[in-house]
Amino acid sequence: MSDAKLEAAIAAVQKPQERGGLVRALIALRKEVEWPKNRNGIGKLRESGCLKLLTDILRSSGVGHCLNLALSILGNCLMDRACSREVVVQYNILTTIKQLLKKHPKEDSVNGRLFRIVANLCQHRDLWANIIIDRKPQIVNHIVRTLERTCDAVCEKMSDATISMALKALRELLNSQTVMRLVKDFGVLRVVGRLLIKCSLELDEKRGNERLLLDVLKVVQEYSRYKCPLSIPELRGTGRGDALARLGSAVEVAPRRVVKIVMNFLQLSQHQSELPVPEICGYLIRALKSYSVTASTFTEFDAHNEYLRCLCLLLDDPANRTNGRCGQSVPVLVKVLRDYEEPSNAVLDNCVLLVATLAKFRYDERLLWAQIRCGVVDVLVEKLRWLVGSSSELDLRHEIELPRDARKPRPASLHCYRESDDDSADEAEMSSCSDDDTFRWFEPLPDRKMSPCSSPDSLRTTSWSSPGTSTDDDDVDDSDEYSPVCSEAGGSPRPEASAEDDDLPLLEKFEATEAGDVPANASTSDRTLRKKLFVVIGSLLRSYAKLALPASDLVGEQLLLALLECARLDDYAAAVGLICSIFSHHGYLLPAMETKFAERAYRLTRWRHAPQRCRRCKRHLEVGQPIVNALTALAESGGGKGEIAHRLLTGADDRSRELVALAVPYVVGNASLLATLLLKCGGLDILTTLLRRDADVETSSRAVEALHTVAAHKLRIANPRSGPPPTRPPIIADAYAPPPETGVVFVLDDGARVVADRDFLASKSDFFRLLLTGDHFLESGAKEISLPQVAHKTLRCLLHLLINVRDTDTVEVHADLDTVLDVILLCDRFLLVGLCVALTTTVERFAMCPRTVPKIYGWSLESRTNFLRVEAIAYALVAEVDEEERRAMFDGLRALGRPDDLVEDVERLFVRHLTLGHADRRAWTSKHSKRVRLTLPPTSDNF
Repeated sequence: MSDAKLEAAIAAVQKPQERGGLVRALIALRKEVEWPKNRNGIGKLRESGCLKLLTDILRSSGVGHCLNLALSILGNCLMDRACSREVVVQYNILTTIKQLLKKHPKEDSVNGRLFRIVANLCQHRDLWANIIIDRKPQIVNHIVRTLERTCDAVCEKMSDATISMALKALRELLNSQTVMRLVKDFGVLRVVGRLLIKCSLELDEKRGNERLLLDVLKVVQEYSRYKCPLSIPELRGTGRGDALARLGSAVEVAPRRVVKIVMNFLQLSQHQSELPVPEICGYLIRALKSYSVTASTFTEFDAHNEYLRCLCLLLDDPANRTNGRCGQSVPVLVKVLRDYEEPSNAVLDNCVLLVATLAKFRYDERLLWAQIRCGVVDVLVEKLRWLVGSSSELDLRHEIELPRDARKPRPASLHCYRESDDDSADEAEMSSCSDDDTFRWFEPLPDRKMSPCSSPDSLRTTSWSSPGTSTDDDDVDDSDEYSPVCSEAGGSPRPEASAEDDDLPLLEKFEATEAGDVPANASTSDRTLRKKLFVVIGSLLRSYAKLALPASDLVGEQLLLALLECARLDDYAAAVGLICSIFSHHGYLLPAMETKFAERAYRLTRWRHAPQRCRRCKRHLEVGQPIVNALTALAESGGGKGEIAHRLLTGADDRSRELVALAVPYVVGNASLLATLLLKCGGLDILTTLLRRDADVETSSRAVEALHTVAAHKLRIANPRSGPPPTRPPIIADAYAPPPETGVVFVLDDGARVVADRDFLASKSDFFRLLLTGDHFLESGAKEISLPQVAHKTLRCLLHLLINVRDTDTVEVHADLDTVLDVILLCDRFLLVGLCVALTTTVERFAMCPRTVPKIYGWSLESRTNFLRVEAIAYALVAEVDEEERRAMFDGLRALGRPDDLVEDVERLFVRHLTLGHADRRAWTSKHSKRVRLTLPPTSDNF
């Protein structure tokens, strides 16, 4: 706008001239004061004194262009507050409006422009609406009569623009001080209700008056915000029918406005039949069923989003959450939640709203069970995968994390593992060792790459972020937030905490980050939405956990593991608390024991590194220990003990009994109860039976881990490898120096000849004493003696060890395992008891490892000496090795073809310790951990 054109237009209007020239001047002036394009020109027009000239034109002109142009210009000027005050106070515009309405009661163009002036005047906070109603009620009466004539079929029809301006005027006249008079004295809602009925009927006839119906709904919505007790009776008693009943037909045009009207009127309604909630809910349900949110129909997401949020808004009030009102909303909400496949911000926002709405049904158990029957738990598992990823196996190996003040330089990108197999070492002793003493560094295993759930913004994020935000129209400021009687606020998310990001798999990778987090490339809003989603899912699951009857879906393995994975999030205590709340009901004990959850939760409680050195081990313990404690409390309660025992003794099927037996070691901590369940109730028989199964690798491996848990962590069976370090220098086992020719010569099967000292051998064992110096044997006087079934290398090793090793020594002996085992057999054959004990102790302490245990056990069985037989089984059960190594170890034991002996040895070991008291077991452990050891170093050539 140029100032020159505005000044020229003002000058033209102020100049005395004929009617035609005045019309042209008014047209030019109207162009220069358009709102809001040329709003600055309105102030200059007021300063020039043209407002008085325009009001004079209103009083002097008849119906025609001059009057209409003056009314249009004044309508624009009254958008400015200063102009409104001037024309009312100085030029008495209200009286002029009343006179014009009285003079031209049916003139459509005049009435429409006057209604606009009234609406624009009342939008300012100068209480002009109160003044109009108190001093000029004729204006309001005229507006109401105009709408009444519109509803009369025999009356000439007014233009839609005039009706819209009349409805807008009724909206702007409304405030907290005028609402009662407008409803009671002027009957505004009665006539608006009649107009609503007329427009909705025309809509049913497909006559295309959606815009007018929308204006009517705006008026009803504005009046519904005020708690006027007459509002509902006025709308129901219109004389043409119940206007509220027609809201069900109007929901197609403006679903959000209709739902807000209903929610506002719910505070005033006395009977459920007063509001058409079932009809509106039914329409929204049908609309949601007709829309799909798959990738091919994302263009329809806005419409789908509108209907979804309207339904959730409708269900926000407890009065609507009944079978009669909400109908089939539960299956539809679950279906919509299931259909979301990609976690974009818009989808996450909708998921938060959906789950929060489902959680509001927590006071009606029937509707909660309806949700569960619709498979909502499986859907929640899918959404939890968005938070933590999609892996399936728990991997607890991780790089050690030292406190900042205790960290030392170390090789980059190296993983650490415990060098010692004995997990019963004193923690204080471990903490006092240096890194080099306690750990051995190895090259890391290749890391799996992360597959984080994508978060594409393929859907346009809706601007309607909450049920109360308006997006229907651009010309109206919709601040009509409803306030239901019993509005239930959802839980707020935890404050966001800092966390490290990495590229490891997210699921069940507690070690991947210290505090856990969503993918690093997620935006701040995405992170907030994901945390909100976890909060509302937790609220819904807690509602299911409080049901009187247990819901088996809550202890499904996938859900429990997903919740366990969520403990990686910032507020891990929330996930842990949620899991513990589920296990507050006895009905969930046995179903949970029939999954792998107890086993995986128990693994988190085992320290992988020194307690003072690894922060992640500490986090694992903080996550796993409360969960294991909750399961243990259930299992060791009166009902829990009976249920477990009954299932083990009289289970419905073998598979159920097996699964419960596999979980007993992880959930039972009491020694007496553990002995009862394993021995008297047959739990040990089930586990050893599973140990035989070569075909079922998974079940057999789980049985091995269960037995390991009982042996190592519950019964504390000593590891045969525990013992003191060697105290003497190494001894080369094959460096035998024969004595002079005066000694005895042993002739072997292969013709080899070995010379030995006759007197020395006679002093070492009764066998040689009687053989070499006795009076009843021919060999006592012979210079050469035949020794059948003796190898040359074995005999030389035996003679060397007899010379160099005392029974009380602990020394290193360089020899291969097969030779030492053969020497042990010779010691037993030749009654060399002291050396036999020393060598068996040597093998037990230093030679046992996952690779050699099957060989040692098979040698013990084949030789029928039973040397190291129990020790080999004990090591296989209690050694702290990887699952793969333990599995391979037992595979090697089963491959010997002696399954009965293997099972028998395992059962005897457990029976011995389960039947011992605590003091007796401790004494037995102490006795077997202080025996004299003989060291044989595990090299590539030796064992």
